[in-house]
Amino acid sequence: MTMCLFPVPFPLTPSLRPQVSSINPTVTRSLLYSVLRDAPSERGQQSRDAQLSDYPSLDYQGLYVTLVTLLDLVPLLQHGQHDLGQSIFYTTTCLLPFLSDDILSTLPYTMISTLATFPPFLHKDIIEYLSTSFLPMAILGSSKREGVPAHVNLSASSMLMIAMQYTSNPVYHCQLLECLMKYKQEVWKDLLYVIAYGPSQVKPPAVQMLFHYWPNLKPPGAISEYRGLQYTAWNPIHCQHIECHNAINKPAVKMCIDPSLSVALGDKPPPLYLCEECSQRIAGDHSEWLIDVLLPQAEISAICQKKNCSSHVRRAVVTCFSAGCCGRHGNRPVRYCKRCHSNHHSSEVGAAAETHLYQTSPPPINTRECGAEELVCTVEAVISLLKEAEFHAEQREYELNRRRQMGLSSSHHSLDNTDFDNKDDDKHDQRLLSQFGIWFLVSLCTPSENTPTESLARLVSMVFQWFHSTAYMMDDEVGSLVEKLKPQFVTKWLKTVCDVRFDVMVMCLLPKPMEFARVGGYWDKSCSAVTQLKEGLNRILCLIPYNVINQSVWECIMPEWLEAIRTEVPDNQLKEFREVLSKMFDIELCPLPFSMEEMFGFISCRFTGYPSSVQEQALLWLHVLSELDIVVPLQLLISMFSDGVNSVKELANQRKSRVSELAGNLAARRVSVASDPGRRVQHNMLSPFPSPFQSPFRSPIGSPFHSPFKNFGHPSGKTIDFDCEDDEMNLNCFILMFDLILKQMELQDDGVTLGLENSISKDIISIINNVFQAPWGGSHTCQKDEKAVECGLCQSSILCYQLGFELLEQLAPKEEIRLVEPTDNLEDSLLYTRPEFIIGTEGEEEDKLAPKHGENPGNHTETTENAAIKNDPERKFCYQQLPVTLKLIYTILQEMSRFEEPDILFNMLNCLKILCLHGECLYIARKDHPQFLAYIQDHMLIASLWGVVKSEFSQLSSLAVPLLLHALSLPHGADIFWTIINSNFNSKDWKMRFEAVEKVAVLCRFLDIHSVTKNHLLKYSLAHAFCCFLTAVEDVNPAVATRAGLLLDTIKRPALQGLCLCLDFQFDTVVKDRPTILSKLLLLHFLKADIPALSWEFFVNRFETLSLEAQLHLDCNKEFPFPTTITAVRTNVANLSDAAMWKIKRARFARNRQKSVRSLRDSVKGPVESKRALSLPETLTTKIPVSLTRHEQSAPALGGTPEQTPGQPSPENDNTIKDLLPEDAGIDHQTVHQLITVLMKFMAKDESSAESDISSAKAFNTVKRHLYVLLGYDQQEGCFMIAPQKMRVSTCFNAFIAGIAQVMDYNINLGKHLLPLVVQVLKYCTCPQLRHYFQQPPRCSLWSLKPHIRQMWLKALLVILYKVDLASLYIKTGAKNMPTLFLLTDAQVPDERFLVLINDFLASVD
Repeated sequence: MTMCLFPVPFPLTPSLRPQVSSINPTVTRSLLYSVLRDAPSERGQQSRDAQLSDYPSLDYQGLYVTLVTLLDLVPLLQHGQHDLGQSIFYTTTCLLPFLSDDILSTLPYTMISTLATFPPFLHKDIIEYLSTSFLPMAILGSSKREGVPAHVNLSASSMLMIAMQYTSNPVYHCQLLECLMKYKQEVWKDLLYVIAYGPSQVKPPAVQMLFHYWPNLKPPGAISEYRGLQYTAWNPIHCQHIECHNAINKPAVKMCIDPSLSVALGDKPPPLYLCEECSQRIAGDHSEWLIDVLLPQAEISAICQKKNCSSHVRRAVVTCFSAGCCGRHGNRPVRYCKRCHSNHHSSEVGAAAETHLYQTSPPPINTRECGAEELVCTVEAVISLLKEAEFHAEQREYELNRRRQMGLSSSHHSLDNTDFDNKDDDKHDQRLLSQFGIWFLVSLCTPSENTPTESLARLVSMVFQWFHSTAYMMDDEVGSLVEKLKPQFVTKWLKTVCDVRFDVMVMCLLPKPMEFARVGGYWDKSCSAVTQLKEGLNRILCLIPYNVINQSVWECIMPEWLEAIRTEVPDNQLKEFREVLSKMFDIELCPLPFSMEEMFGFISCRFTGYPSSVQEQALLWLHVLSELDIVVPLQLLISMFSDGVNSVKELANQRKSRVSELAGNLAARRVSVASDPGRRVQHNMLSPFPSPFQSPFRSPIGSPFHSPFKNFGHPSGKTIDFDCEDDEMNLNCFILMFDLILKQMELQDDGVTLGLENSISKDIISIINNVFQAPWGGSHTCQKDEKAVECGLCQSSILCYQLGFELLEQLAPKEEIRLVEPTDNLEDSLLYTRPEFIIGTEGEEEDKLAPKHGENPGNHTETTENAAIKNDPERKFCYQQLPVTLKLIYTILQEMSRFEEPDILFNMLNCLKILCLHGECLYIARKDHPQFLAYIQDHMLIASLWGVVKSEFSQLSSLAVPLLLHALSLPHGADIFWTIINSNFNSKDWKMRFEAVEKVAVLCRFLDIHSVTKNHLLKYSLAHAFCCFLTAVEDVNPAVATRAGLLLDTIKRPALQGLCLCLDFQFDTVVKDRPTILSKLLLLHFLKADIPALSWEFFVNRFETLSLEAQLHLDCNKEFPFPTTITAVRTNVANLSDAAMWKIKRARFARNRQKSVRSLRDSVKGPVESKRALSLPETLTTKIPVSLTRHEQSAPALGGTPEQTPGQPSPENDNTIKDLLPEDAGIDHQTVHQLITVLMKFMAKDESSAESDISSAKAFNTVKRHLYVLLGYDQQEGCFMIAPQKMRVSTCFNAFIAGIAQVMDYNINLGKHLLPLVVQVLKYCTCPQLRHYFQQPPRCSLWSLKPHIRQMWLKALLVILYKVDLASLYIKTGAKNMPTLFLLTDAQVPDERFLVLINDFLASVD
């Protein structure tokens, strides 16, 4: 029957409590003690079964199970916990000899687990029983076996972790650790496992003991200021022999594991600890049961403890725990250097060396001694220690967030040591734990080429995270200590990694490294991709101040980061990256250890020699930076984009060359400069110099990861696929370039306008010019018949030109230049020759006269005239020597003919407007580059602007008209415009005239009349255009005539008034045009009655002009068909006002420059088939035969050949009036005749009352006085001052008599004012000779008048007789005498109706 043994009573249930409590614990202990004591003492080395057979057959295993069950009940007791715990441990000690080896191997872990549940006052007993009894007996067993049981070996790290987790006394930790070190090798591995996988509270004591027992792990120069756990030696075990004298002072040196001896000598269960004396007494008979016991390691020596050590490197690396070595050093563990360790423990020394147990140091991960297990535990221990700084940073961030929510200060200084860091003493331990991780890293993890990639990547990633975690640590004592580690150890270690394993270094800094490299920080949390990217960038930012990120690393990682941000971050979250990226790309502070150009080198290198697909990616990265308001230096940005555009152009040229070669066309082709000047510069290769940046990504062969970017090879190599069709991306790249420059200019705007002459401005304009010249690629998919639908290429083109316009708008002055420059010098304004110009270039290209047809339109063919002047150096210009602004103007004008889309043309015109009107480029070019200005004026500018002036797209016209006016005010512009107007309005194709009418009407609609009237050239040009427009009203084609009449009504009143002023100016300055101008003004007056095209002031000014010219002719003894003014005009320059001087200068110019100034007479005349009627006389020369109407025949025949002066007028002498040339003979007579005729028609239709308007009355009186003078009547003398026969042949009289009847008939009120003059003229013209104060002579007769004059005379007389109330006039008698005159000469009048009229008139007179 098996005896059931209970050591002590325990409370199970109330019913069992009386039964259990009646059992005396002394009985159980005494029973076990007696069993052990009765065992035979002479057993020798028996088997375990043989040994157990000597004992009574009791249920030892059941007792052990019961004891284990009781372990769970101890924490439940309210009283007696200490006694119960002591009883359980002692009873278990008594059971040790009776337990099997399997149970013994699990006993240490079972007993140490009680630390988690037992009260603290039992912790000391647990550790002592474990170190002195349970653990030695579990390892040695009952038979003193060799080696450590597997379960004990595997559970060693767990026992250490439990001891350090639930006890804080370092004595217990050291006692347990030294116990393990005596029986088990590589205890450092167990400590590393505790550090790697244990909770936070076990890491401080574990790492402290590791560096205490293995001081060689501390790297040279490391200073420990760890203020946490410090080593304290445990008290040695004293002799337990019952007969030992003064046992308290005798530490044990031997341990007896025999149960009988232990009971006999020590009255206790095994093991029995004996001092030196006691052990010697029993050593002779029982030496096999004695085990050496070492004293505590009070001090760990860092150097070899062998007295006669001769090694050069005496650093201790091994600790021996064998009696053979320890006996010579006071029975304590001894430390050896590497050489001494080899001498004492090598197999050559003898077989006894095998029994030595020593603790080696952890091997470096790159050595052969470091296996896979050692590698893993070392790496994970380093990672675990470095993570402690991260935990502290998270706690600090949590505290900061809590304070923000509470409204407290969130500054770093507000969290002082008292408030946060010193709330627990272990906080300092946790903050300094990373120090030991760095020491491990430096000592054991030196990187090399053979280091496993996975392990090294985990270490590097954790080190980077440690930088981030400690970046914002408080600047206190602990923070300073941690900060010193970075330059002292870590940066050097990272530099080594970069040198030997660059691929691992880069991979760990990528936004998405390999799975094994995702260690610490945000990788250990569940967070979004945006948070991962943001934290990753913050981690890189924390590395920058320590020069960890060199240029090579920067170039490899930043493309990946920017690409990840671009593709993975939503637009609404992009702003979260502004702070970190702004610090990284700060161009002023530049935290990176290289220059600003190198900082952006990973972007700039993608523009040199790479196609648009690569460039677009770099542009999108720049776009991300710009969206976050990160400043990129403009000069650097411009340099990048310039290289990019040139690379696109060069790649396109090389692709074309390859295509030509494949097609068999190997002939060398010469590219014309004029057709494509921007493409002249050809390079032998894509880039003459290799790129300084090895990009986009570099990694050694065998790297486990690859870059996501395409590798296009070296820019100057042959790996680029020239046949790849990525031209469609060119335009997108150009748009991004413009947009980025605009954004950066906005970010860097200091409120100062750069102007177009600034160096940066010139570079930007050069980029714009190159972009407009570069191949854009793509093809149109829109249908021309569906204009409302725009394809992608159209929209991109619109956007490109719009951004180019906005760029120019940012550079140029905000205010426009005055549209035209006021000019006073008529010679400088109107006298321009029109030379032909060609584009010349340097070198062999100079022989090319005209551009060939290329990609860009605007081709020009070589003409005979050009060939005649191509050798004239003064008429050539070099495109490459032009300023960039003029190059851009040239390019835009070339490209205008390629596009029909109005939105594109609108932005093109905006660009031209900025360059010409704001930047004054053409105005400056008239002096610096006159040949270029003349060339584009003649071939491109004016023709292009004229072509876009259409009523369908008024937005284009609103821009084209100011530009056109500006061009006309420049040299050669007026002549070119004159030619265009002539060719359009005189074309035989009515459609051409139809379009020309529309263009002139739109031109007039957008006139800035205030500026126009200040410039002579503009007035000169607009007068011509408007006259042609008015001529079109009478066009033979009804469509043209109708459209001209309708469009005339669309021109605003101010514009028409300004155009009338232009015609007035043309009248005053060009003699030949006066008849034509008068006829057109009269036509306008009738078509637009609300516009005072003709007024009394107009006639006053015209009379004054002719009078002044008559005076000049009189001074030069020249005849002129117009009399001088009423009072003689002084033509000398002394004491004259500016206005008078201007009139004199203008009159002399008009008389002397008639051949040099173009006349609109021929333009208006046009082809005969384009006119509906010749209603007004335009010329009376015999060279142009026209059939005159009855009305026009009133003009006298000018007959004869006027005086001629051979040669052309000389502009040097304005004081002498030159004679007209033969073809212009009689033009003055035509002018006077036409002026009087127009005046008569005006007076016939004029409805204004001279009496009601004072100004009109004054002008009317002046006109009336001029009429008196013109007809030779002296108002003061009251008589005519010319002979009747001279009057009858004068131009003034013929024009006057032809229209006066109509004036008297249609305008009675005005006729009353003119009646005295009319009566005197009618009387005097019939007089045969001049008589002063004559009365009606008997010989006055109508016979002296020509037949058509007689008819007009009689018509005027009839109107007077019927319309005028003669009774109330003082001229009654004079009027009555006129019919009598006709009665006396009735034989001369064959018309009977006239005779009847005369008789009736006489019968009605009183």
